[in-house]
Amino acid sequence: MQILITHLTRMKNYRRICVAGIDKEGEHIRPVLDPQQTGGQVQLERALLRSNGGPFELGRLIDLGKVESNPSPPEIEDMLFDPRQVKVVKQLQAERFVNTLKESTKDSLRSIFGPELQATPAKTAAFVRPGQGRASLGVISPPNAELAEGHYNGDPEVRFRFDDSDLGSVALKVTDLRLWEEDHQTPATDNIERLQGQLDECLVSVGLSREFMGRHWVAGQQHLPPARSVCGGAGVIEAEPAPPRSTASPPAAGRCCTALPFTQRRAERPPEGARRPTPWSRRYNIPPG
Repeated sequence: MQILITHLTRMKNYRRICVAGIDKEGEHIRPVLDPQQTGGQVQLERALLRSNGGPFELGRLIDLGKVESNPSPPEIEDMLFDPRQVKVVKQLQAERFVNTLKESTKDSLRSIFGPELQATPAKTAAFVRPGQGRASLGVISPPNAELAEGHYNGDPEVRFRFDDSDLGSVALKVTDLRLWEEDHQTPATDNIERLQGQLDECLVSVGLSREFMGRHWVAGQQHLPPARSVCGGAGVIEAEPAPPRSTASPPAAGRCCTALPFTQRRAERPPEGARRPTPWSRRYNIPPG
C-alpha cells in the first residue's frame, strides 16, 4: 500500500511519533505497529523519521508494504504494518502536495469526526468518546486562525485557535513535530514565530489522540500554500532561510510540506537568560476544561 504522508506528530511521552497519510483513493491511513508483536506498543519511534535516516517525511510518497486493517472506532484508519518493509517512492513537489491536501479538505471538525464531537466548556479542546465518531483523521481550512504558545497546568503547550462552523471559536493542541524540540516537551519557539502571521490560507491536518481520560482529543498540524513554503530540491519552491537557532530544524532541502516561512524580520536575540519577547501573539494560560 502506498500513502502520501500528511500527518507527522509528536507523542508527548517516550518521544514517540504518530504518522498518517492519504492513499490513492483519498482515504486516510494510519500505519501502526502490531501490538501483539510489540507488547501493546503501537506508536512509532523517532528513528523512523527522515532526519534520523528513516523513511517518514511530510510530503513523501511511501510504500508501506503489506498491511492489515485494524479499525477500532474512532480510529478506523489504523493499519498494521512492518517498518522493515517500508520504501520511499518519491518526494512530492510543494504545489502537488498542497493540492492533494485540498482534495481531502472539509469545512468543519464535525464533518470529519462526526456529530458526536463536542468541545469542552472553555473551548480549549474537542473530543469524542471511545467507540464514537466516524473517523480520527482529516484536513480542514479554518478561518481566523491564530497560533500561540502558552501553558496548561504548568506544562508548555502550543495551541491553534480558529473559528469552527459547528463548535465556534476553539483552541486546540498542536502536535506538529516541527513546532517541538526533539525532547517533545519544549516548544520550538523560533519555528512558531516564523509560522505565526502566515495562517490566513493554511490547511490543518487534524487527528484524534489515543484514548486519554476516557476521551479521544483533537490535535492539529499546519500546512501553508506552496508560495509560502520553505522547501528545496528539484521542482520545489526554494527560500533563503536565516540560520535556525532552534534544535528543531525548519524544513530542509527536499522537505515539501511546508510551513515555516522566513518572511518576517527576526527579533534581536535577547541577552542570555532574559525572557524571550513575544512579537507574534499573546501568550496565554489555558483555563481548565
